[in-house]
Amino acid sequence: MATSELDGQLLRLVTGLSDQEMNKGRIFRYDGGDLYADEVAIIMLPSILCKAHELAGRCGMRLGYHFYFAAANPVFPLHARRDTDDQGFFECAPFVMEVFESQLLEHTSDLARFFERAAALIQPGFSLENSTTYPSFST
Repeated sequence: MATSELDGQLLRLVTGLSDQEMNKGRIFRYDGGDLYADEVAIIMLPSILCKAHELAGRCGMRLGYHFYFAAANPVFPLHARRDTDDQGFFECAPFVMEVFESQLLEHTSDLARFFERAAALIQPGFSLENSTTYPSFST
């Protein structure tokens, strides 16, 4: 995902936040496996940005991202692309941190559920059960 300097900075921020939580004993899981901090950041940054963008919008701000579905990125099909350079790290980071702490941490036992909530902002009615072949639902 890190296609701009800001993306790289936000990726490092989420890696650091994840690492801090892991040092406290929190475990991040996806598809039955435990993840490392850098994996959490790479897999979840587009979803975190999507939720942060929505939160910023409710506060009358715009983070400057466009969200769309395409091939896995690297796990989930949600992509984030910068469409403006109006906002920088110090404008985006507080929203990313808030979403990480108040929303993502609720879903550490299965990060796919957080992706599902972010995807529903882009495609209303989106669900893992109806819109994907997520392994938990194929039996």
